[in-house]
Amino acid sequence: MKLSKSKKDLIGYFINVVVHPRTPKPDPSKRILACVGDSLTYGAGVRFTRQRDSYPAQLGALLGDEWQVLNYGLSWRTLQDTGDLPYKSDRFFQESLKCEAEIYLLMLGSNDAKYFNWNEENYRQELRSFVKAYQALPQKPVVLLMQPTIAWRDRHGREPFGVMLHILEHELHDIIAEIGAETGCRVIDLYRLSEAHPDWFHDASHPNQKGNRMIAHYIRGVLYESYAFHAAAAKTNPVSAGASQDASLSEYN
Repeated sequence: MKLSKSKKDLIGYFINVVVHPRTPKPDPSKRILACVGDSLTYGAGVRFTRQRDSYPAQLGALLGDEWQVLNYGLSWRTLQDTGDLPYKSDRFFQESLKCEAEIYLLMLGSNDAKYFNWNEENYRQELRSFVKAYQALPQKPVVLLMQPTIAWRDRHGREPFGVMLHILEHELHDIIAEIGAETGCRVIDLYRLSEAHPDWFHDASHPNQKGNRMIAHYIRGVLYESYAFHAAAAKTNPVSAGASQDASLSEYN
């Protein structure tokens, strides 16, 4: 079947903008915060306005001109190398390592929780290695882990996109907390933040503009009130393990 020009253009847009978007370019005049992740970071729920409405974009606006927030999110990617689309196989991984960020926010796992990708021990081991790859960078950045937002059953009662909801809520959530404690990374719990707010979602798993705004505000609160942000600002020590959650979840419910 011959495709029309409009369909070819749509396919080209999908491949070039969604599957393989342009690599973010660090501004050497600014301090860098890098957001590494999957479609939750990319901004799939605000696909056509993601440059303004994804959580990294909104976080950048909140932090001001001193900071540049780079979005290294890629849709469908998995943390695990055995997943169907491994993040580390893409150029974004290497570019994120080279961007010389002072702070990294890491959130990969929703696609690992799909029934055809999930392997608990693989995920644990690869998350540990992934964190250490960023912690070992010469600039000694602050690295924070984030537990992914909730996902919902669709209107037919089905789990979205093959994601096993019990894995997302329990096993994956717990492993991220475990690796955070083990590696000394602060953990930001976006699952508990979002679980009472279906109105924050564009579909069964991707935050909309409001959801991304609330996520960005919450992360900013964590950064401003935590030792992590002050350590990066002063270029002293990385975040200490076991720091308290700064922004109260009750403010968002």
